[in-house]
Amino acid sequence: MEEPLARVEIHRHDEGLFTATIWSETEGAKELRATNLETLLRELTMDLEFAAGEHDNETRGVEFSAEEEFENLQYAEEWG
Repeated sequence: MEEPLARVEIHRHDEGLFTATIWSETEGAKELRATNLETLLRELTMDLEFAAGEHDNETRGVEFSAEEEFENLQYAEEWG
């Protein structure tokens, strides 16, 4: 059986800003903003995975090497 988990609207503004509005049962309405579409889509994907419960999926519990962990930290800094 299908059930809607979230609804998403993505907008591009004249100032070069991208926004995404997410409506989900778990978190209600939330707005994400970014100056880069790729960054917005990364954040949106993470939010949707959380809303769908993918964060609890044990198959994602993979240990990272020190190099991979460093890359993940660099990747996270791009969002901040």
